[in-house]
Amino acid sequence: MKSINWLPVACGLLFSATALFGQAQSGTVVGTVTDQSGSVVPEANVTIVNDGTQFTRSVTTNAQGQYSANAFPTGALTITVEREGFAKLVRSGVQLTAADTLTVNLQLKVGNVTQSVEVTSAAPLLQTQSAAVSQLVDNRQVLELPLNGRQFTSLIALTPGAYGGSAGNLGGAVYALRGNSNYSVNGSQADNNAYLIDGLVNAGLWLNNLVIVPTPIRFRKCEP
Repeated sequence: MKSINWLPVACGLLFSATALFGQAQSGTVVGTVTDQSGSVVPEANVTIVNDGTQFTRSVTTNAQGQYSANAFPTGALTITVEREGFAKLVRSGVQLTAADTLTVNLQLKVGNVTQSVEVTSAAPLLQTQSAAVSQLVDNRQVLELPLNGRQFTSLIALTPGAYGGSAGNLGGAVYALRGNSNYSVNGSQADNNAYLIDGLVNAGLWLNNLVIVPTPIRFRKCEP
């Protein structure tokens, strides 16, 4: 009898974990390192740092001067390139969002490795390596748009293909109304969604639904 009682729980956890791991919770950065003449630079050391968490990953360019950093945490990034015979290049202001595959091509200048070239402004980066569809709701939208009950999940409706509530999702679950988390995206079930806060999973283990619902708050400076 104990085996029969526990079987549904075990299966539920298994399916929940499978759905969770399938979510796009990171992005990819790819590119080619060249010199001023346009020739590729192999064996260059490329270091990518997440400015918010200081998460760091180092990769090396291949014989074609190409590099790739998969499953990298989203956020503002700083990319540093070093190669003997060239000045160090530091590229900041790179913004990576979930499911993005950004192409960041980097050009080195001949010089001493102790020299440093910093690039802080550049043309907007385009996603050309992937057909994945993603959308970013920025801080201004979260603070300025009217939200019923100040629940940030209402902003999901701004995403093409998102639909709030449908049969077969979480409509019959006792936790479905918490944070209006019953959203279907492009026909997927609501329990296939992923919720994270600062990179940490914010979902129940049983139904994979939203647990903690932060309230968007605007802080105003109090004048004396």
